[in-house]
Amino acid sequence: MFKSEKLAQNIRQMIENGAWKAHDKLPSLREQTELSGYSLMTVLNAYQVLESQGLVYAKDKSGYYIAERPQTYNSKEPAVQIGLNSKIKINSVVFNYLKSLQTPNIAPFGSAFPNAELLYNSRFMQILAQHSKRKSSYSHQNHMPPGNQELRQLIANRYQLQGINCTSDDIVITSGALEALNLSLQALTQPGDFILLQQTIFYGAWQAAERLGLQVITIPEHPHFGFDLESFEQALKQYPIKVCWLMLNVHNPIGFTVNSEIKQRIAELLNEYQV
Repeated sequence: MFKSEKLAQNIRQMIENGAWKAHDKLPSLREQTELSGYSLMTVLNAYQVLESQGLVYAKDKSGYYIAERPQTYNSKEPAVQIGLNSKIKINSVVFNYLKSLQTPNIAPFGSAFPNAELLYNSRFMQILAQHSKRKSSYSHQNHMPPGNQELRQLIANRYQLQGINCTSDDIVITSGALEALNLSLQALTQPGDFILLQQTIFYGAWQAAERLGLQVITIPEHPHFGFDLESFEQALKQYPIKVCWLMLNVHNPIGFTVNSEIKQRIAELLNEYQV
């Protein structure tokens, strides 16, 4: 069980035992961090899980509060867990988290940034200097956007071999996958549009949604299959979702890969609801 899930479970148990009443305020993120010993990101994830389950609700610039319990609530048969996040403020949390990783006595196993000693050691820099003297400049005009023509042609050929009809003119080379995803969202959405994310997802997806002023619907992970089809279909029925940003292969940060049958069903639902 992940730390955020364990914390959410502990808080849920306290709510069910009556430790908090409806509309009582939960400890702030920082207070809960001090109480539990977990990181700020872990506490935030736990609170968001509880919010998606309808156990707590958030007030802008105030914090999280205990939600009223409906009379029909049955803990043995939980409702489909869909979260609505209309006002996203994740950047400050992410930057505080990344800043905390800079502490010398912390080994950041979850960091995407390699140790600087690996990148900038003297031998590696010497090899780079040698090659830079032998290679011609790469700043030719044909390497400007949309990218190198030969590379785009190779990519288009691979798509063709997989039965996808495209040409090199359909390909744009970006400086990384995250830039490609950001450009895709920017091209397909407008501020206020609904997009769908998995509940636990790479924080860059949340940052992109915040920057573009989007409303985010989240669905939980399935404990066995990785992707909850029931919640997914319910979200498509309930909200006018414009785009789904899904990680189905080697999910970051959880790591699961969704099987082909579930991927096929996802494609069928997206076609049915014209997403």
